[in-house]
Amino acid sequence: MCIRDSLKGVRMIVEADVNASQSHPDYIKGIQDCTHTELKVPTTHDGAYEVRVLVHTPKYLNKEKMKAAIIYAHGGGVVACTALSYKPYLSNLAVECGVVVFNVDYRLAPETKCPNYILDFYEVVKYIIDNAKNLLDNLFYNPRRYDLGRVGRYKLNRRLGLDGPQDNRTLSPNDIISLLRTMIEINRGLQT
Repeated sequence: MCIRDSLKGVRMIVEADVNASQSHPDYIKGIQDCTHTELKVPTTHDGAYEVRVLVHTPKYLNKEKMKAAIIYAHGGGVVACTALSYKPYLSNLAVECGVVVFNVDYRLAPETKCPNYILDFYEVVKYIIDNAKNLLDNLFYNPRRYDLGRVGRYKLNRRLGLDGPQDNRTLSPNDIISLLRTMIEINRGLQT
């Protein structure tokens, strides 16, 4: 028996096991409660290739601009399964946790040599982070979209104990960090 035949057998067993666990009623409901889209992330580390990413978004989050996310590498030990194999489980996870799940369909070994399947996942993570950064930049740091005004800047600086210039009327990364720190301290009862 050659390695290819053994690998084919392993893939069949793993897929059958994963598929058997995906028929739970909660998982089926998760599929119904999510919007399913797909994106393709271009890569060049192993020739021109687009990594397929299945996106599971709870329907109740469809109108939200800011959403938490999980970037998921499906199981199978990099030799078996696909992102589609985990659609029921990840749809349920997205609904239960209130997050968008990006399910990366990286290429499998041995057809794809190490580290290229890892780089597939890395490129997707980088793509998602870059797009999240662009969204944050447009929402909070762009004066055409977000303007604290002079009074807002004064009150924010005063509340957070910041020394920032009064003429900076958009939020800065330091403002966001200070806001989060203050919210945590209020939550812990350290501030009012």
